[in-house]
Amino acid sequence: MGETKHTPGPWEVDHHHLVRTVDGLQIACAYEFWVRGAEQGAANARLIAAAPETAAERDRLAERVRQLEHVIKRTREVIIDHFDDGCDECANAVALIDLALAKAEGR
Repeated sequence: MGETKHTPGPWEVDHHHLVRTVDGLQIACAYEFWVRGAEQGAANARLIAAAPETAAERDRLAERVRQLEHVIKRTREVIIDHFDDGCDECANAVALIDLALAKAEGR
């Protein structure tokens, strides 16, 4: 997804619902008086603190999706190039691949 522009993780939550880096830099606060109770403030702080790991996992999964898309496109090419034109199962497989790719690409 490109270069990281946020403060690198890991981030931690302290007992005041402050989100900080491990070396103490404050990232965010979710004090309970800003929300409807201490439990919600604590949950918000934990959610914020998980942001760096969540973003890293998003990036990892996005790369995996790109790899899988390449495999699917290559599989389509192999079916077209190496199997008989009269193969109904092959034609159906190509049609399903085309539909899936069109949906994934927003076409």
